[in-house]
Amino acid sequence: MLQAASLCKCVATSQEQAELLRLLRANLSVATPWPLCENTLVKTYLPLAIVLLLTSAYGFWWKRRQGAIRSNKAVPGHRMTEATLGEALGSRATMVQFSSAFCAPCRATHSLLSQMVIAMNDVKHIHIDAESHLELVRELDIRSTPTTLFINAQGIEVGRAAGTPKREQVLAALANIR
Repeated sequence: MLQAASLCKCVATSQEQAELLRLLRANLSVATPWPLCENTLVKTYLPLAIVLLLTSAYGFWWKRRQGAIRSNKAVPGHRMTEATLGEALGSRATMVQFSSAFCAPCRATHSLLSQMVIAMNDVKHIHIDAESHLELVRELDIRSTPTTLFINAQGIEVGRAAGTPKREQVLAALANIR
């Protein structure tokens, strides 16, 4: 009886408590489900499931966004020149990669872009150490490494990839530059 009375404390209203106590005192067989307030499974696993779901959704969004090339991210009125970059621009396009020393994806991006420009005479790959060129990084709003800027022959940014882009994405971005 004491155990049943403690179950009554979890029932929402006093009328429901009184009815349950009346039935228990009458020795009627009452099957009560586990009260939600004492269900430790719900208390423990529901918040964990919600956190897991939100974390997974963020992870999928972030992974999908990495390496994706976005166009029209150019800084208004800013034109890249040989003086700005330290090297001459390509005759059709230039891929300017900003990297940092201890960045593993930066090395993979550098390898991919360097291999791709071998077969392209009119495209150039310029590698810039972000740590050594902080003023340029701030000016161009580079927020993470690797970041690759796609520059046309006039020195205007026409696309940007944050993260390691896929080969197909780079080819598509270069095909759009005329």
